[in-house]
Amino acid sequence: MISSPLPPPAPKSIDQDSAANVAEPKRTPAYEKSFAPNTDKISYLLEFSRRATETFFPQLADAPNKISGVQATPGVDQNENLIRTVQEVVKEVVKQAEKLTGGILLIHELMPVLIVTIVEAYLKDVLIYAAGIDHTLMARAEQTASYKHIANAGSLRELLDELRGKWARKLVDNGGPTQWVRRLEAMGARGYSPNTPMTMEGLWGVRHLVVHSAGIVTPEFVRRHPSFRTKVGDRLIVTSSYFTPWLTAVFDFVQVTDLYFLRRCQRLTTPPTS
Repeated sequence: MISSPLPPPAPKSIDQDSAANVAEPKRTPAYEKSFAPNTDKISYLLEFSRRATETFFPQLADAPNKISGVQATPGVDQNENLIRTVQEVVKEVVKQAEKLTGGILLIHELMPVLIVTIVEAYLKDVLIYAAGIDHTLMARAEQTASYKHIANAGSLRELLDELRGKWARKLVDNGGPTQWVRRLEAMGARGYSPNTPMTMEGLWGVRHLVVHSAGIVTPEFVRRHPSFRTKVGDRLIVTSSYFTPWLTAVFDFVQVTDLYFLRRCQRLTTPPTS
């Protein structure tokens, strides 16, 4: 039986200092406009598969009752009637089980792809947002533009947005969760759970398997992620038991990162008190 997947954990609340001023934004635009609505969609998918299993498996459990309730029909051999009924019930149960199982396994297999995409998109967006306010973030970025590129730009703002986008994409694409946490901590971010980078690395590894080898375990995956206890050539089945650790790590990473950039940018945009 496929166990019911759990919805994403509730986001951790921002601490008392930030919450004290109700006029302050509690999240960056990258969180509000990208991460939050996209993770809501993931929770809908998980809830859909959970409800599907809750509806179907009681019906499956009731199949023996249907079979045992078969009554002899006058004029028809009782054994023949029983066999025919059992065959019909079994065929229908198998048909529905295959459809449901296939659909749930597909949702489960797509989850790593969706989660990774959402987190990487968020990280790029929040870096672009922060770089637009705190120019020191790109002090060593060495982003350049040709004269032709500058001349063709619609405006200085458009050109700067493009340079910030290239910088953010390079930072996200060159590395993974462990390197991101190290770089963010070097910037000044604090509070990541010790388990977050390793758990996210496992999630990114599963996503790579799903996209590049249709879920078939490779030697590289076995070497880099021994905690999954897989063998080369096996198919990795993404079960709902993975979701809670993955989503907990992802929310921890995003919460800490978002609060860090929110505070950093607020210090530069908040007028000094007289």
